[in-house]
Amino acid sequence: MKTPNMLMRWCGIVAGAAMAWASDAPPELAELRAEFQRRSQRATSSLEAWYQGQIKGLLARYQQQGRFEAVEALQKELAEAGSAVKEGCPISELAGLYSAYTVSVHRAMEPVYRWYQQQLELLESNFVRQGDLPAAAAVKKEKLQLLLSSKPSFENAVATPGVQETPGVRRAKIRYSYRSLEFCRGIYDYSDTNCVKLLDGHIAEQHSPHMVAWQNIKPPPIRFEFDPPMRPRVVRIHVLGGNPSLGYTVPKTIEVRRSVGRGIGDLIARVTNLPDRTDWVEIPLSLTELVSSLWIILDRSGTSLVGIDEIEFR
Repeated sequence: MKTPNMLMRWCGIVAGAAMAWASDAPPELAELRAEFQRRSQRATSSLEAWYQGQIKGLLARYQQQGRFEAVEALQKELAEAGSAVKEGCPISELAGLYSAYTVSVHRAMEPVYRWYQQQLELLESNFVRQGDLPAAAAVKKEKLQLLLSSKPSFENAVATPGVQETPGVRRAKIRYSYRSLEFCRGIYDYSDTNCVKLLDGHIAEQHSPHMVAWQNIKPPPIRFEFDPPMRPRVVRIHVLGGNPSLGYTVPKTIEVRRSVGRGIGDLIARVTNLPDRTDWVEIPLSLTELVSSLWIILDRSGTSLVGIDEIEFR
């Protein structure tokens, strides 16, 4: 399935618009653009897989019913996301699925897009300091291209603290709490006594005041509550790692467990041997029913610090 046009524009590859002048781009810019594309793909791959699965489910149902007009529209949508919807497909379920999908893609891409903007600013400044004005001009052109033809609109997708959209699930309000309020304090205040940082939409490539961190202790279990109950298919956790000189590497394990009353229940999923880098960790959840709460349990890292700054349920 082809990705939505909005995502392709962000990656700078729609109709060759951004590639018309790629041959004279400095290597640093070409490498940065490639990393932007990789991050875009990582941010949206699970959403694309979810949307494809939903379309295939509808397709199988309408094939059994012999509704060939609907089957043709769904096959077109399966080949290119958004194509059947824009042509006025009469399947109301499809319009709802596509709306949920595009909103989720917007939200997943927003931090990637902002990261790219910041990196372009830094790269342009570096070239100016080095006196390489042609290279600085190429970066400036990339910034202009991004602004004029690629900047996404987040009007309907800006994250509301404590509220997350899960495709196919009614809008849910999410709250969380910690088993204990022992946090690390260092260059910044890494505490989260008000329980807002993990849902505020802020992520960073290195330590920041938006992260939550623990030092020389195992992080306390975190209980998430969903109102109304939901059935998330994946939980995404943005972990800080890859910097042992500053004391933080990724947790050794991350678990998702059921909630029994306010107690910790059976294991749902566990990930281990995580790559030691700052990145999103995606944990698929094999839930067959709606849940009103879940626990997330982080282990200690191989160094003194554990840090995270965002958690998403989809």
